[in-house]
Amino acid sequence: MDNLYWLDQSLGENFPYRDQAFYLSQLHHHGYPVVNGFVLPGDVLWQYIEVLGESEVLLADLHDSDLHLDVHQPRQLRDVAQRLRRRILQGSPPAFWLEALTEQLQKISTPLVILQPFLQHERLPSPAEILETVVCPAQSEAMMAGLKQVWGQLFRAHHLFCWRQTGLKLSQVNLAVLVQPLGEAIASGTVVAQPEQLFIESTWGFPFTIDRGEVLPDRYTIHPQTGLILKQQLGSKNRGYRLNLPSRESSPLECLTPYLLSPSQQQSYSLTKEDLALLSQICKQLQKMIMPHFGLTWQISPSGNSHVPHLAITNFTPQVSQGRVLNSLVPLRGVGVARGEARGVAQVMVAGVPSSAGSLWGGSDHGRAAENAETEGTESLHLTQRPTQPLSLSGKILVAEIVLPEWLPFLRQAAGIITEQGGMTSHGAIIARELGIPAVVGVAAATQLIQTGEDLTLDGDQGIIYRQSGNVLERLPKKLVPLTENLLPPEISPAPKEPWKSLINGTKLMVNLSQPQKVGTAAQLPIDGVGLLRSELILSEILHNNHLDSFQEINRLGFIANQTNQLPLVAQKVINNLADQITEFTAAFAPRPVFYRSADWRSAEFPTLYTQEPPEANPVLGRRGTLRYTLDPQLFDWELAALREVQQRGYNNISLLLPFVRTVEEFSFCRQRVQAVGLSAQPQFQLWIMAEVPSVVFLLEDYVKAGVQGISIGSNDLTQLILGIDRDLGGVDLLNAIHPAMVAVMQQLVTTAKKLDIPCSICGQAPVNYPELVEQLVLWGITSISVDVPALEQVQRSINQAEQKLLLNLARDLNL
Repeated sequence: MDNLYWLDQSLGENFPYRDQAFYLSQLHHHGYPVVNGFVLPGDVLWQYIEVLGESEVLLADLHDSDLHLDVHQPRQLRDVAQRLRRRILQGSPPAFWLEALTEQLQKISTPLVILQPFLQHERLPSPAEILETVVCPAQSEAMMAGLKQVWGQLFRAHHLFCWRQTGLKLSQVNLAVLVQPLGEAIASGTVVAQPEQLFIESTWGFPFTIDRGEVLPDRYTIHPQTGLILKQQLGSKNRGYRLNLPSRESSPLECLTPYLLSPSQQQSYSLTKEDLALLSQICKQLQKMIMPHFGLTWQISPSGNSHVPHLAITNFTPQVSQGRVLNSLVPLRGVGVARGEARGVAQVMVAGVPSSAGSLWGGSDHGRAAENAETEGTESLHLTQRPTQPLSLSGKILVAEIVLPEWLPFLRQAAGIITEQGGMTSHGAIIARELGIPAVVGVAAATQLIQTGEDLTLDGDQGIIYRQSGNVLERLPKKLVPLTENLLPPEISPAPKEPWKSLINGTKLMVNLSQPQKVGTAAQLPIDGVGLLRSELILSEILHNNHLDSFQEINRLGFIANQTNQLPLVAQKVINNLADQITEFTAAFAPRPVFYRSADWRSAEFPTLYTQEPPEANPVLGRRGTLRYTLDPQLFDWELAALREVQQRGYNNISLLLPFVRTVEEFSFCRQRVQAVGLSAQPQFQLWIMAEVPSVVFLLEDYVKAGVQGISIGSNDLTQLILGIDRDLGGVDLLNAIHPAMVAVMQQLVTTAKKLDIPCSICGQAPVNYPELVEQLVLWGITSISVDVPALEQVQRSINQAEQKLLLNLARDLNL
């Protein structure tokens, strides 16, 4: 720890590494606007591991060890990677290290610092590795925790696989860390420089939204010699990040707060002509000084003593003309820029569209390892039609056009999922999140690009698929949609982490579920019940995925044969099986409520259930929801009978959610059948509707007069109908739940429900994908928020922060 050095020191030509720190130091020495900072060289990590090795056999002599590891055994690889990262995160450094860090941090004026990892090596071990940055308080203990998170990335399963395949020993891999002050940003972005053109991307605030794929940045093409703007395109920018003043206990997740950009910011470019001119002039000089090919990241910050904002270079990556990357840009999440080619391997790097809670920080969240979001070196299996016999997917990645619910029994053993169709709210996405396996959807021509039996690495957090090409890993150059956050495969135990504390909030936190296999774990969590029990997967398994017409015909013949008022055997069996499944949820969560959503059959997702019907031209709408009940109520009646059976077994915590209700008349039709079966006789029973169709927004008072006792906002369907977006459109991310129109609609629903004195919940992906929305929902008066299991802890923190802020503002208003 005694060999730290600052960028403003002159690193001479004898400096052993040509890395980011060296080039930034050279630029600083020549007067370029570089954000100063200090560097912890790669040997500091090995010093730390040497200290830990005194008490940990696995880490002893790790520097010169090959771990006796067979990287082609995925389970062994994941297990070793998990153990290494866990020990690194839990270890304690020598006390004098904290003193050394304190001495350096005193030279930094900002309350936060950003830790940027980079590799010090004469040659790159693989195409540009992407290592995550960490933001933390500028305090020694907090920074040490951040360093351990950064260092742990070196031992991700994917990286261990990469080092071994390239023939490198761990001793040859030096992971250095650049520590720079982090102040507020007006705008930021990247530049990729070529001899004839500069490609610039920018957004408001910090670049984290670009790195995560949360916004489409503004794009400019500039002629470097003249500064002329050859092309510019306004991006789609709706969110940014601001800094939180840290406390001593602050975690990285609390150092940045997302917020909604103002309408004027969303509709305007984030760079002025003066900004572009200055950036172009700097790049022009760099092309003369170093080489015509390079990449850099930049940031425009408020100037303390001047009204003129300050533009500074935060990172720099020179590239030779042949396209070999000398060192990689190290963004928070892989920025979508072309890296050129190395050893004939295509390296087009395209960021996916995040759709999982907590994916910003990946493995840095309390020691959760990012390799757990990846399926390492796993064999792929194609499926282009309905299987005629049971499949063996154990340890395999399923590659298919679309995931059908009838495949659920096979998918429970799968290592991962890749589909050509579907979006973040498709059944494939929902199944993957509940099973805790990585998945990527919307991969155009995946069944042609990926061969059966091919070894793949699937990163479901970033939406990236790697294939082995020679002795390097190649990214498939496609725009992908990541679906799962960094979850552990079922056979790997999670690393110890801080316990999830039960918080007392006025806004209830509930869970979305669909599989009885998950109920035991979910019921142990400090939550308020099941806000959405999806019925479709349960029913499709009970019906054995046979088309419903055959069941209905058997049912009709059974009545004729018996000539009695008793249900025929087939119907009674379906009802009993469904009641058994629902009882598992009500028993596990009692006395907490369970809201069962009756079946919302979409023919595209359940093609085998309605084979006798004419095909639907638009299955996203079609006969789905309660409209189907009015056309053929038999299956709905079976569901109601099953719910009544649950009540008769002594569970009074079951209530009913009606899906995709279009009209008051549809609701009244369903309510009559609910009352006829006797469900309403139980005082605790409530009949709610999903607020997914715009008619509910405008006619909520009429629905309440007709008997609606509560609503749950289905943000996925509501967004697609308000904005005219197909929620299952793969490869794009247009389902924007914080579009001004959607924000206005949700506010109207919540406030109107409050005025009518009925509860209002939300059970879509919106609070997960847009954490800043939680604060608005709480402010409006939302009763509860229901999300998938992986997002529960994140959303609980968001609820707690929103309520604390609300109480603080109230106290200030009252001068308390």
